[in-house]
Amino acid sequence: MANFDEDIKRITDEILSDGTVDQIIREKVTDGIEKAIASSFNYGKLEKAVKERVEQVLVPFIESYDMSGYIVKLDTLLTEMVNKSVLTDNKNLLENFKFMMEEPQETDIKISDLFKEYKKFVAGDMETEGREIVIEDNAEYEAMDVHFEFEEEGERSWSSFKYATIDFTVDDEEQQDELNRTVRLSHWTGDRKAGWEIRTDTNPDIYSLRHMNKFDLLLAKLQRADARIIIDETADEDFVYSDTKPEPTYE
Repeated sequence: MANFDEDIKRITDEILSDGTVDQIIREKVTDGIEKAIASSFNYGKLEKAVKERVEQVLVPFIESYDMSGYIVKLDTLLTEMVNKSVLTDNKNLLENFKFMMEEPQETDIKISDLFKEYKKFVAGDMETEGREIVIEDNAEYEAMDVHFEFEEEGERSWSSFKYATIDFTVDDEEQQDELNRTVRLSHWTGDRKAGWEIRTDTNPDIYSLRHMNKFDLLLAKLQRADARIIIDETADEDFVYSDTKPEPTYE
C-alpha cells in the first residue's frame, strides 16, 4: 500500500512539474475562447456588426458588377441543353430565360407603354378558330377590343401604403380567362421614387418559363428590378388584330 501511495505522489509530482497541467489548462482555455467567439458570431451584437459590414461592402459591389459574361456562358449552356434534349422543339424556354436575365433598360414604365405590351400579348395569344375573317387592305381575323383601367383603392388612415389595380381586359367573353390580366400595385407614402410598385404573384422557375408569355414575364421582370409604374393615363381602349393571318383561299 505504501508503494502505491508513493507511486501516486511520484506521478502527480511528475505531472505538476513536466507541464502536463499547463497544457490541459491551455487547451481548455483555448476551447472556451473558441466556443465564446463562435457563439458571438452566431448570435448577438458581433454577428449583427459583421453581417452589416459585409452587406455594406458586398451589396454595392454585386450590384455594380457586370454579369454579362456569365449570362453569355449560361446562354451557351442552355442552348446546348435545349439542342441535346427532348426540348429541341421548345425554344420558348431558352428565349424566356434570356429575356428574364436581361435587366430592364428603364427603372420605370408608363402605364400607356404597358398597355402597348398588353396589346402585343393579345395579338399573339388570341384564339382565331371560329373568328370571322374581314378583308380591308388585307385579310385579317376580326379585331378584338382591348381596354385598361387604373383604379386606386380608398386610403387607410392607419396605413402608410396606398394600393391600386390595373385591369387589362378584352371584350371577347370566351377568351377573357386566358387574356384578362389584373396587376396589383402599392405605393409607400415615404418612398422617394415616383410611381407604383408591382405586386404580382408571378414567380417563374425553370419549369414554368417555357409556358409563360412575354407580358407575364415582363411584369415579373419589372417587379424583380423594383421598377415603377407611372400613371400617365387612367384608362384607354383600342382594338387588336391577331398576329396569325388567315390562309388565302382560291375559288
